Amino acid sequence: MSFSDITRKIKAFYTTSSTLSNQTIKETVKYKTLNTFRAQKRERKRTIIALWRYRFSFAFSLFFIVGMIGFLQSSLRDQQLLAGEIQPMVGPVEIIRGKESLLVEDPVDIFIGDIIKTGTRGEVKISIPNEFTSIAKNRTQFRITNKKTLFLDKGVLENKTQRSLEVATDRGFIKGASGSEFQVSVSDSGETEVLPHKNVVQIFDLWDGKLDLNPGETVKLRSDTRLTNKTIPDDLKLSNAQIRAIKSKLTIARTKIVTGVQHSTMSENQLAVKDFESAKKTFTSLTQVLKTSRELEIARRKNLKQLSTKDVYPEMKERLENETLLSEIKAIEILFDILSQNKDQLAFSPQNSDVEAFNRYVILKRLIDLGTPEQQDLSRLLLHKYVVNFLQKIQNKEVRIEQIAMLDAQIDKLPKNKTARKFLYQVRDLFSEEFAKIVDEKIRYRF
Repeated sequence: MSFSDITRKIKAFYTTSSTLSNQTIKETVKYKTLNTFRAQKRERKRTIIALWRYRFSFAFSLFFIVGMIGFLQSSLRDQQLLAGEIQPMVGPVEIIRGKESLLVEDPVDIFIGDIIKTGTRGEVKISIPNEFTSIAKNRTQFRITNKKTLFLDKGVLENKTQRSLEVATDRGFIKGASGSEFQVSVSDSGETEVLPHKNVVQIFDLWDGKLDLNPGETVKLRSDTRLTNKTIPDDLKLSNAQIRAIKSKLTIARTKIVTGVQHSTMSENQLAVKDFESAKKTFTSLTQVLKTSRELEIARRKNLKQLSTKDVYPEMKERLENETLLSEIKAIEILFDILSQNKDQLAFSPQNSDVEAFNRYVILKRLIDLGTPEQQDLSRLLLHKYVVNFLQKIQNKEVRIEQIAMLDAQIDKLPKNKTARKFLYQVRDLFSEEFAKIVDEKIRYRF
């Protein structure tokens, strides 16, 4: 092999090696460039997809959060408006909710702002969990102000508190602490009366007046009076108006007792019970006369429903100096005792004559005769009242001749029996000498 052959082979070798090397490098660079472009394209595609996924996830999450907030707010609002439950006890109950009126007979939920109305014979129980329970009597209307406050428009609410309760009216509001029991009533004229049964209740009027009321006391809020935290002095002398009020109440109580006995003799027992209850209420209200203020102020008073007929005389004796009135008070107290001891013995025949004073005299005498000898002695003075009534009817005639004619006519209407003769003897003892002789002659002639 010559030198030129060697040179040619070496040159061919380097040429071949350079070509392969350049081609390999080019392929490598091309491959890397292509891979880099593809990677960038894939990365950009991934970035766009990720961005859309992020936006969709964010929008969905935002929508979900807003929806949950709305749902929670709605639930929270419903929980805040839900006050408790009412349970009709007697008759249907009307619920006024906004512009809707619902008539319910079964337990239902009540909400803040609801107006509850009971009918003429209706009664409903209101329960606010962990706060209070109330019973609305017939013809009552009130509004649920919040979970701790009721606004009473009219009617009667009997309340028992667990934590606290405020009953507002047009005259003020009443606040009962934990464990208190009290009654609030509003009359058709708007007069508010409060009767605590258990624990002290606080009363506030429209003029920032405040009063703590104890069980057994009562107070009335009127539009023309101011609430004052004081009682009327016990040593204050009774006025003439108070004396007249006492006399009037005694007359009313006695008359209602006699009327009740008359209804009993005619088998009208329901009317008789009403008469006796009314008589008791009138009689016990005598103690309120002692507490009448001489100013336009509201003074605390005793709850008449917690007074018995035997509580009246001791209280009146402390303030009343009139022995005649005290004797009459004691006599009426004895009548109530006789009634309670002889409830089943009032079926005697009624006295029917055209002289009303005599009829009532007979009824009262028969009632008194049911008592013990001591009771009879203390209560007979009440018979004298009807003798006076008979006498006054005669004396109402201004002319003497007319008085004699009236006396003669009234005596002729009386029955011919011992009771009538005894009645006329008592009439005779009250007349003047001239009229007494006339009565004596009529008794001898008639009997």
